[in-house]
Amino acid sequence: MSKLIVFLLLLGMPSILFTDDIKLGTPLKVDFYDEYYGEEETATQEGDYSNVYANYEERYILYNLNLYRLAPQLLKNEDTNTDPDVKKCIDWGYCFQPTKPLYWNLNLSRAARYHDDDMIKHNCFAHNDCDGGDIWARIQRYYSSSAMGENIAAGSKYNEVTKNFINEKGAAPGTVGHRENVFSPSFNEVGLGYLLGGSYRMYTTQDFGASAKFTAIPAAIHEPKKPNNGATVKFKAIYYSSTQNSNPKIYLVLNNKEIEMKKTVSSLDWKSDNYVGKGSVVTRNWYSAEYTVNHKITAECNNYYIKVNVDNKDYYYPDNGSLLVGPNCDDKLYDSKRFSEANNEGNNNLNNNPEDEGCSFGNSSNNYIFYFMFLVIFYLRKKTIREK
Repeated sequence: MSKLIVFLLLLGMPSILFTDDIKLGTPLKVDFYDEYYGEEETATQEGDYSNVYANYEERYILYNLNLYRLAPQLLKNEDTNTDPDVKKCIDWGYCFQPTKPLYWNLNLSRAARYHDDDMIKHNCFAHNDCDGGDIWARIQRYYSSSAMGENIAAGSKYNEVTKNFINEKGAAPGTVGHRENVFSPSFNEVGLGYLLGGSYRMYTTQDFGASAKFTAIPAAIHEPKKPNNGATVKFKAIYYSSTQNSNPKIYLVLNNKEIEMKKTVSSLDWKSDNYVGKGSVVTRNWYSAEYTVNHKITAECNNYYIKVNVDNKDYYYPDNGSLLVGPNCDDKLYDSKRFSEANNEGNNNLNNNPEDEGCSFGNSSNNYIFYFMFLVIFYLRKKTIREK
């Protein structure tokens, strides 16, 4: 292995992380819910796995993944698993340490949506394709990375599936693969698929990778999904900085009106003295936090985005355009315009710093890997995969 790495470096190849964290989470299957998802709750529909933008459910899952990664103590007292390996953690939230965020990746999401669609159409539940095709071959049709992993679930609602993965709900006793994927520091981006249909009505696939560039806002969401006009809506955003000295001002820009958001929890709130997990406490020089605000919507369809001001620079989520919320947005989730049509469009140019500037509601760039090196890594990956 060492000779191979030296040889590649001598050739001037980009450095590649060789890791054993290429693994599968054991399939998670729980009883499906009797509540039927009506039209207003429809997620990406069967066969539609190439959509450029994440749907609401996928964005919600992304948000929860990042919330628990920055503040695992929020899971306190929420464990429902009888697995002794889990129960030995007196305080469930302190089994894990804060972890840098996951960024949404379009190509990984295509692989995840394809798999959901395959399981729905062909009534199977497995990491491999329903016709026996290899999981890694499927993901690599869309994406390549030095480390990959996958979680799948059937029957879990989008607002519960992340906790179910962490708690290994429905998995065999002793299973740890799902929560290890969720909290793994080897992963920094994720593709998400959430589709309706099939025997279990709701299918979720999380495909993890390691090629993201860290940016200011990895995730944001509003709830409820489709509020009535005049309702109070909760807007939430996750912030990330590569330093702990960051002092950002974060705003919800709702219908072109700036509303300051308040911090609710940060990675600094986690107390190392309470840690009861595996391994030693890792020193963190980065910072991540959740910011929220409650605000009333005053139109049938409202546009919004998140603005971050730090060190006298502005950054946005999404990078371009606006997200939509309200009872009458014609089932659209995204508007290509930054502001409402009654106003001039904003300047969407970003001074993209690879560490903590810009935003991530788009396709993260992947590391460029020469073809013969890809074959070498693929061979090593095949040797390190742990089946289920």
